[in-house]
Amino acid sequence: MTEIRVPDIGSDSADVIEILVKPGDHLLPEQSIVVLESDKASMEVPVPQGGVVRNIAVKIGDSVKLGDLLLQLDDVVAGSSADVREIQKELQRVSSVLAPEASSAPASEVLATTATAPTASETIQLVKVPDIGSDDADVIEVLVKVGDVLRLEQPIIVLESAKASMEVPSPVEGTVLSVLVKLGDKVSEHVGLLEVSVQAPAVTHAKELPPIAQAPVRVDAAPVASVS
Repeated sequence: MTEIRVPDIGSDSADVIEILVKPGDHLLPEQSIVVLESDKASMEVPVPQGGVVRNIAVKIGDSVKLGDLLLQLDDVVAGSSADVREIQKELQRVSSVLAPEASSAPASEVLATTATAPTASETIQLVKVPDIGSDDADVIEVLVKVGDVLRLEQPIIVLESAKASMEVPSPVEGTVLSVLVKLGDKVSEHVGLLEVSVQAPAVTHAKELPPIAQAPVRVDAAPVASVS
């Protein structure tokens, strides 16, 4: 098992604003695992090696520093890992299911279009208080609840400061996982409001191939009988 810790981020501390993996995920070397935000910049933290995520040691909103534990990773050893064997068996099963279908289809159809299944990724994003033009404000209305599906720019809460009241819109589309504030709370810029599950659109990798050209068929005209 390998422990993945916070690398040198060029700052004393940073906030976890996005978690890009979950327990059980199979990671590739240099795959991004979390997004950190400091007072200088935001950055994705990559994993230095491949493996399977055993445990995630942080959550959105945590403040971390150099050397803090991010996650624990089970090493995958080729030829001896149960996970590798499971993947191989699954690939064999899929191949056995697809092979008869592919062989029964006409050659022209098989060559005409090749495509892979759509893939989609899901991330958890922290929605924060934007610049409200005031040091702090009170939460006077919460417009969403856990499970709601948000549209882009949909109002999520109403804040009231000494200067004005305002609706805070959602900067993302997704499903509300948790509401981090309640009526009467006093909040300031960059305080977390919601955790939202954001689903990236599925991408289908398809390649259209030109249809097979068919040889022209020669048709000879029938002789016309002459009339004497």
